[in-house]
Amino acid sequence: MLRLWMGYLKLVELFVSSLVHLLYGFYIFSSAVAGDLSESLNEILYQKPKKIVDVVNRVNEKRIISADEGNSVASTNGDDLPPIVLVHGIFGFGKGKLGALSYFAGAEKKDERVLVPDLGSLTSVHDRARELFYYLKGGQVDYGEEHSKACGHSQFGRIYEQGHYPEWDEDHPIHFVGHSAGAQVVRVMQQMLADKAFKGYENTSEHWVLSLTALSGALNGTTRTYLDGMRPEDGVSLKNVCLLQICRIGVLIYDWFDIPWLKNYYNFGFDHFNMSWKKAGISGLVDCLLGNAGPFASGDWILPDLTIQGTMKLNSQLRTFPDTYYFSYATKRTRKVRGITVPSGILGIHPLLFVRVLQMSQWTYPPNAPLPYKGYRDEDWHDNDGAMNTISMTHPRLPIEHPSHFVENDSDCQPLEPGIWYYKERAGVQFDLIYDSIFERCRKHVFRKKLPTVPNEMIAIWATYQYLVELVVSYLVHFLCEFYYFGLAFAGEISHALEEFSHFLRPNISNVGTGEETIPKTQSESKVDDDLPTIVWVHGFLGFGPFDKRRLGSLSNFAGAENEDQRVLVPYLGSLPSVYDRARELFYYLKGGQVDYGEEHSKTCGHSQFGRIYKRGHYPDWDEEHPIHFVGHSGGAQVVRVLQQMLADKAFKEYGNTSENWVLSITSLSGTFNGTTRTYIDGMEPGDGRSLKPICMLQLFRIAVIIYDWLDIWMLKKRYNFGLDHFDLSWRKKGILGIWKCLIGKEGPFCSGDWILPDLTIQGCIRLNKHIRTFPNTYYMSYATKRTWKLMGFTIHSSMVKITPLLFLRVLQMAQWCYPSHLTPPYKGYRDGDWQENDGAVNTISMTHPRFPIEHPNCFLQNDSSLIKPGIWYYKVVEGDHIPFIVNRKRAKPPFDENAYT
Repeated sequence: MLRLWMGYLKLVELFVSSLVHLLYGFYIFSSAVAGDLSESLNEILYQKPKKIVDVVNRVNEKRIISADEGNSVASTNGDDLPPIVLVHGIFGFGKGKLGALSYFAGAEKKDERVLVPDLGSLTSVHDRARELFYYLKGGQVDYGEEHSKACGHSQFGRIYEQGHYPEWDEDHPIHFVGHSAGAQVVRVMQQMLADKAFKGYENTSEHWVLSLTALSGALNGTTRTYLDGMRPEDGVSLKNVCLLQICRIGVLIYDWFDIPWLKNYYNFGFDHFNMSWKKAGISGLVDCLLGNAGPFASGDWILPDLTIQGTMKLNSQLRTFPDTYYFSYATKRTRKVRGITVPSGILGIHPLLFVRVLQMSQWTYPPNAPLPYKGYRDEDWHDNDGAMNTISMTHPRLPIEHPSHFVENDSDCQPLEPGIWYYKERAGVQFDLIYDSIFERCRKHVFRKKLPTVPNEMIAIWATYQYLVELVVSYLVHFLCEFYYFGLAFAGEISHALEEFSHFLRPNISNVGTGEETIPKTQSESKVDDDLPTIVWVHGFLGFGPFDKRRLGSLSNFAGAENEDQRVLVPYLGSLPSVYDRARELFYYLKGGQVDYGEEHSKTCGHSQFGRIYKRGHYPDWDEEHPIHFVGHSGGAQVVRVLQQMLADKAFKEYGNTSENWVLSITSLSGTFNGTTRTYIDGMEPGDGRSLKPICMLQLFRIAVIIYDWLDIWMLKKRYNFGLDHFDLSWRKKGILGIWKCLIGKEGPFCSGDWILPDLTIQGCIRLNKHIRTFPNTYYMSYATKRTWKLMGFTIHSSMVKITPLLFLRVLQMAQWCYPSHLTPPYKGYRDGDWQENDGAVNTISMTHPRFPIEHPNCFLQNDSSLIKPGIWYYKVVEGDHIPFIVNRKRAKPPFDENAYT
């Protein structure tokens, strides 16, 4: 029974582990697709369409173009700096694969002469070393006749019509940086150069390699291979039931189907085994699955080379050469606790690696298997980073230890001596923090030169095509989402009407015939405690309020919070007018009368001075003795702040007694205090924060809004109104000529800039914040939301399940967006890294409190029991989406901390 129980537990572990790895792989792949589309948007269309080719040429000055499908970069002359070649490890990828994702955390952008080859991610170290040579020199990859026959694959592989560094020789050596198995690939290739193992290149030598830097290099193997399924007895064969068996089956099927667009995006590198259905057929697939053919049958794949036995076999043939510089960074995520090796922390370790770190720290070599080398001890191999053992990363130790020197600080090893492995240990795997020092070391005795521009109009055409596809898909998704909300609203309204009709037909039975039948009271007739201050909820961009309980049916922009308190008001302000116009509308909504936008402002912006009439204000008693609590979501928070400043400035005609003390408190939910980079991604020009790019999603949106308001369909505008009525855009007033002028940008709110998006750019918020104060008698509280977290220096989604589907791609776009380098930053000290955390619509840094151009008094709120004081912005950062509020009010629940609603 015990044996059966242990077998059951192993099967459960195998299933969970396989599922986790599959989901993570799918997540990376989907993120790559999203990032690819996002990069096209960010890199190409920040300039006018007629300058697209120029933009691409400027991009080409910074990087060497990948040659995955026969394209190759222009060669440089002998006076140029030696390139730095970054070599990925197992399951890695090079430049041009997996879209905009970077295997090396964007390190290829830190130096002008960096190459990132895409080698087979699962092919053997021997095969990858051969591929690396021909990637640099050019020509068709030759795996060697004898090796190819022994392993059962074609002798020749991919063709590089022109090498990425064809002048590579002893006089033009290269710096190599290898991660994980990539370090062994470089060592094997250097040995091949020394042995003159490349047919037709008899002048090769070890001197072609100037330096080798290993990052978590698999220099002596890893016990991870045994945990995942390699047999520790021989280090070559697989266990019958294991994670690697599932991986093997998945890879074989993937290569057999041979779907071109998938393999162009990611390739395991087994094309020279000819496993596609076109060549192998059904019988070939069966042979591979049964283990009679293919790379897994011959052992010509990466895992056998990463076992301790496999690495020792390689190392027995590899030398450390006296004229090459060697450096290695060893990583670990473990520590000793009372003699036991355990993970060093929970928060600092990637969730996928946490269990793996624990497994490796507790793994012991099977007692019935022969030890891989004399003197082996399990405890020597317990320190690890979840994939590699720390002892394996420092320098080649087995079977013979190579010259090495431990480095505590960089000054200890200056100047570096060739032929010695200098190594450092780091608690973590964030190599993006050390690439600068690596590149500085590589460039210490050389001068930097600029690469020539490589004009390629096909790249511009392809990038434009990618951007247009993203634009269409993005607009279609938003259109379907809006259609869904409209449908949901109408369905809720019909349901509500039927419910009221039912009550009308069935009054209170106990009073029938007495003349005292009970009919439900309306909200205006219900009893209210006059001593309580009113709470006003202000919606944001594209939001809505239940004005007369008829806007978008039974939907609530605030998760039904307006039903939790009798003194709650949710005004319906224009969803697109500027922050200024919405602040004016909010005042008259509460006090009553006709909205006055101000004579000077109206003339400047080209709209009517007067707007909607409120015959009776929703809170006409509002004054200093009867102040109001305001709660603003997104752009609504800025609306309230502008309104308070207008009250302080006595900016409302015929209301000379207004003051800032009319506002008792302001609570912000995901407030846009400092702008959002989402505006630039959707189409605002980052250069000025006012105008629109010629081709973008906001241009399509602009056209749709103009047509919607021009048609002026009463039934639709009754349900949803963008709030631009004071611009008189309807067909009755504008006619055909008027809509044409609006569409071409000669008239209307989008021409004058009097709409919400310019106020939500970083520059727009800075312009507003210059005139808005934080007042000493008002209480301020803000809730900042985010859906991101840090992973190896990247900012990515914090959750795949909880995030709103509409926001999934938007979170990734904002996390990877960078301010165009050729433009002046919006403020002094701007850093892209500060703006990467976001909730899909607004950056987290923008939501906490007003920061720019002058930071307002603020305090991070640790817990809600803390005593708050007026005149200070108290803020909390919570995990949540930007739009969790739009739900049916009958099923409303707070999206996060309930204190935000109390």
